[in-house]
Amino acid sequence: MKNLRTRKFDGIQAFLWFIFITHNIISWMKNTVFHETDMENVGIGTLINKLGTLVAEVRRTAGTIEIVLPELSALARKFVECMQKKPNSIWQT
Repeated sequence: MKNLRTRKFDGIQAFLWFIFITHNIISWMKNTVFHETDMENVGIGTLINKLGTLVAEVRRTAGTIEIVLPELSALARKFVECMQKKPNSIWQT
């Protein structure tokens, strides 16, 4: 919220809704996708600061999604491991 570029009520309200939605999605990921993995107890701030700055390429093929991370930190490696351990039913649409 440091760089909020509006002073109008509607703009501030929309920005806050995006923050709430993002927080809820990250919390949902921690409680469902990362449940019973090493990533379950990682703080939301750590996830945002460490994983949010990673550059990744997402490749979608028939029935799968491939995420290519060129540089893997220890946290990024844990993230990839946790994502690979989960059943595909979570990601099917």
